[in-house]
Amino acid sequence: MNNGFKLDKIKDYFELEKLPEFDDKSILYILKDASLWQYILFNFFATLLIKHYLIYFQPNQIILIKLTLLGELTKNIKKIPMEKITNLQFKRGTIRSKLSFMVDNQKFEFKLPNLLLIGKWQKANLKQIINDYFLSAKTN
Repeated sequence: MNNGFKLDKIKDYFELEKLPEFDDKSILYILKDASLWQYILFNFFATLLIKHYLIYFQPNQIILIKLTLLGELTKNIKKIPMEKITNLQFKRGTIRSKLSFMVDNQKFEFKLPNLLLIGKWQKANLKQIINDYFLSAKTN
């Protein structure tokens, strides 16, 4: 349970799935919230429609790995080359931040907690990724 938040399990998963060499500073937990109409229609049960992911940043691609509701890693992996990504935006919030980007005219919007109790690496990784991928992009 919660193997998607244990760095040693994620590293093993990367090897098993033949993903790039794992850098434990390049990964974040993110989520895709249920839509407004789902909250209106299903009320509390709309929280079951929230999708959970790990996002792995590399200079040439972003890798999205879907997690189960219990935080287990799945075989659902999406690799997105950086040259296909447009409008990459990050908005820092006090408790939760927003990440959005476009790929082939499809908008991806995610929320990410700035601090994650079961993934103590989230806070440090978020700071590192902001410096590497967002601040450096604005200065180039």
